[in-house]
Amino acid sequence: MPFDYDASFIQHLSSAMLGRLRLKIFKMIVGTENIVPSANEFNDFLLGQAKHNVEMALFFSDLANQNVFSEFNFSSENDLSPGFDDFAQYTKPQFDSAFLEAHNLPEPFPDSAGIFIQWRDDESDSNSCIYKVYLINEALFPESYLGIAEIYLSTSQEEVSISYAT
Repeated sequence: MPFDYDASFIQHLSSAMLGRLRLKIFKMIVGTENIVPSANEFNDFLLGQAKHNVEMALFFSDLANQNVFSEFNFSSENDLSPGFDDFAQYTKPQFDSAFLEAHNLPEPFPDSAGIFIQWRDDESDSNSCIYKVYLINEALFPESYLGIAEIYLSTSQEEVSISYAT
């Protein structure tokens, strides 16, 4: 049975993009705004998603359960490093994922976007890891996202492999 949280909890979630994205996921599950699904409802939703697309089920699960959050403002089109330098402290090996809320993005991006990054070891190469980076437009979520990149890093290779889709 879903849980109807009080207004202060919903207001807390609504105060940051990550919380608002969670509320959208919860609405997908229970069909009503400002209601948090039970653990059983959430698990049933994930199992249903996994039948169609395991990657999306993991995406929704990780995003809804995300505790690592950072926020930053771009000061110019070339100034990407501060936010990602901050993010680097949250990745391997302490956390499997992190969420970054970015503001003042350059054209053609929306003014604000979520950057959700998942990390995992490459099972075929113990010297490698894979980062999956989702660029999320809050207005379009959960029906779509702006893009997704997969970054393959290996200590045994000098080159980084990157694939990107919109």
